[in-house]
Amino acid sequence: MHLLSVLLGVVGLVTVSASQDLRDLYHWNDVRRGRQGPEIFGTFNEVDTEEMHQAIQCIADNICNRRAIPKQGKVRCTIGTSVAYICNYRDKRHFDHGDLPCSADEMYEAWRQIRIAKGTETGWWYDKPYHQTMGFDKRCKHNQCDNGWEFSNKAEQCTNINTGSFDNPWTFDYEAPVYLNYTGVYAQRMPTPGDPMEPLYFAPWYEGKRPGKPQIPQEGAWKA
Repeated sequence: MHLLSVLLGVVGLVTVSASQDLRDLYHWNDVRRGRQGPEIFGTFNEVDTEEMHQAIQCIADNICNRRAIPKQGKVRCTIGTSVAYICNYRDKRHFDHGDLPCSADEMYEAWRQIRIAKGTETGWWYDKPYHQTMGFDKRCKHNQCDNGWEFSNKAEQCTNINTGSFDNPWTFDYEAPVYLNYTGVYAQRMPTPGDPMEPLYFAPWYEGKRPGKPQIPQEGAWKA
């Protein structure tokens, strides 16, 4: 189900589409982000949508419903050829001493926004005020595709967390042909990429920039 109707700005009515389970849109857009929209980058890879639904539930079941992602942490689930991941850029100076809560609803909303704004099923969504990235992409191995960070397996997602993250292991890293515990309980209808009838409710969104090559840390620069 989607909610329709919200008045934004002074130029007229802007139609809204958002998960019914998300928090109030004014809180989501104005309070949390201070009127600054997310940065969105599209990678234009082909993925299996059903596998991505499974990958999102995998993160929700194993991380979001159990605990927050610790500071400078990164989690991902790879189901078949589809990858969902979250990067936590917080440190102890930020909210909750760096811990990042997550939810299936937020992941679906990020994926929805990527599909609408970039016209692709894959890419990443960076929420600067909240210090997190959520991404949805193809499993890239052996120069087969561009994952939006570096090409293929030259650098994995979340390698720009800090200068020492090149050697920082994943907080949670699950990979399987199928997610055997999948029930579809969180699955939401996703719009066709680039569908002009699915407008964005947040404003503005920014064209994301490729994070670039990770810096190889000096010895002893990072300790998990």
